[in-house]
Amino acid sequence: MFRVRRLAPEEWAVLRALRLAALTDSPDQFGETVLVASRRVAEEWSALTSTSTPGAASDTYVAEVDGVPVGMAFAIRDAVDASVGRLGGMWVAPNARGCGIGMALVTAVVDWARTGGKRSVRLWVVPSSNADRLYRRAQFVPTGRQKPFPGDDARAVIEMQLNIGDTG
Repeated sequence: MFRVRRLAPEEWAVLRALRLAALTDSPDQFGETVLVASRRVAEEWSALTSTSTPGAASDTYVAEVDGVPVGMAFAIRDAVDASVGRLGGMWVAPNARGCGIGMALVTAVVDWARTGGKRSVRLWVVPSSNADRLYRRAQFVPTGRQKPFPGDDARAVIEMQLNIGDTG
């Protein structure tokens, strides 16, 4: 059994441990390197868990198995469109994959967006990856937009969207 919960701002060390594990495990899926992330000081990690920090996640969701954090996802306010929520930074530890944790994290972010009156949730993903397949199972569809992978112009990420509210 697992549970998904919101991460409290004072739990920055949990976020740090999960993010570093994600960047170590799946460096080809994130636009940040483990080296850059590992250089952050405690105050920066704390700011990333605070909803009052510009550009920070509105909420961070953590999945736990027997009280041990094994996954995470950011629920982020879109910087341009208030009707859009964004899902970012999602990762599940390899030993916890395949039991529904990824879908539960997606559901937590979608519920956050729905409760906040958003009409859709968008995300960027590496195409043909495990994450891409998970998002498609969750009914996300490509928007047709793509952009270069951060730090690697030879690769691209695609935008996907899930409509969750009144679109017009």
